[in-house]
Amino acid sequence: MAISIGYENRTYTYLKFKIMSIMKQRNSAWIIIIVQFILLHQILIAQSKTEVYFGASNRMDWSSDITELYDKGYYITGGFESTDDLVYGWNLKTDKNLTLLYDKTFKHSLGNIGISNSISDSEGNIYICGYISYPNQWPFISKMGACGDYQWCKILNYEDDFNNGWSIDLTLNKNNEIVLLTTLISDDLIDMTHLICLSNNGDVLWKKPYASRNNYSWIRQPIGYTIKEINNDYYISGFCYWPYPDDTTHFFLRPLFIGIDSLFEEKWILPFAALDSVFGDAYNTIAINDSVFMGVGARSVEYQGLLMFYNKDGEELGYFGISDDQIGPDINGVDIRDVARINDTLFLTTSLFGPDYGGNPGGEIIISINGSVYGSNSRP
Repeated sequence: MAISIGYENRTYTYLKFKIMSIMKQRNSAWIIIIVQFILLHQILIAQSKTEVYFGASNRMDWSSDITELYDKGYYITGGFESTDDLVYGWNLKTDKNLTLLYDKTFKHSLGNIGISNSISDSEGNIYICGYISYPNQWPFISKMGACGDYQWCKILNYEDDFNNGWSIDLTLNKNNEIVLLTTLISDDLIDMTHLICLSNNGDVLWKKPYASRNNYSWIRQPIGYTIKEINNDYYISGFCYWPYPDDTTHFFLRPLFIGIDSLFEEKWILPFAALDSVFGDAYNTIAINDSVFMGVGARSVEYQGLLMFYNKDGEELGYFGISDDQIGPDINGVDIRDVARINDTLFLTTSLFGPDYGGNPGGEIIISINGSVYGSNSRP
């Protein structure tokens, strides 16, 4: 089933592929772990980096997430295509020097397993989320102990109300409960973006929809990529389709932000630049100060990176594009996925950029708050 919306025809298969393709940012036989992003200040000062390769030769591996743990080691998740044409998930643990301590595989003999993200609690337990495709595609979450020992796995099957779904990000609330950012697909597409809260024993405590068509009649296909806790509130970054006010029969791809309070009640949604020609995605958010936030993403028509500014009340404050010629003469696409602060005005982004309009290799771009570029490094 396909819906013609604005500039693109997106089937729901494509929507799922779009989400899962975030995990596949490096199509190579080896996984390269760059500590530059995690050890930001030390490495920028020392002007050095550490690169370690994991994976198997003659196999397409990809990494999806890296988390610093209580012991200053790292937990890294990803996946690979197996010889039986299935997707398996994997996770590995290193010490602080990136020496491999263990690696494990998540697999099912009849279906795909995709791992999207992970998080660690104060006791060293690790929670990972993603999807499993057998017998139908549904979100899952699994808990591992501090030593990598399996604790439990929960498949979140809502087949009475939905056709399929997946989870893409997770966070911990003040009660050390897991809050899972999930997309659930139904025939009517009324409620697509959900948060699901689980105890640390895997019991589902509640599930809530956000950016629902019951509350916003103009919205179509809202999908969240990330959830961030900032000053006890929560912010989802993603995309949706939203019309111009003078023609509510045609819907256009827009970056989307959702503001949620400390009790996980929705405060507002912001289809970004809904009156402007900004068509694209919001992948992440960082706080500039207590009341102003910067979202990062990409424009899908111009193939530019995006810096989007809004406040805690969901009011749009403006944006800057990061164009290809700011990076280099042979760059045709810039896509900003994540961001970390260097100082009050400079930020380090994890980005995809290169000679193609899509599918470029990952790297880093140093940007200022006003959209100026101060350096970049691609890792093809």
